[in-house]
Amino acid sequence: MDSEKDSVQEAAWSERLDGLDDAVLPFQVDALDVRGRTVRLGPALDAMLAHHDYPGAVKRALGEAVALAVLLGSSLKFEGRFILQTQTDGP
Repeated sequence: MDSEKDSVQEAAWSERLDGLDDAVLPFQVDALDVRGRTVRLGPALDAMLAHHDYPGAVKRALGEAVALAVLLGSSLKFEGRFILQTQTDGP
């Protein structure tokens, strides 16, 4: 019975995401006492990356950093800015 319920919930989740870009959606799995958020980036991330000629690895890392910043920033309960800063020793 649980697998049937899971399939229905998965189908509903897929419908919510269909055609949705640049959005953060909360989710909850009651049976596991789990809550979280998922982010789907599209045109906004594409526009950021289009202005620079980054190598593929840098684009992937930047995309992950943007997704992380969006997820963390969307969960803050105050008006303000969230800044994610990183530093490396090179490529």
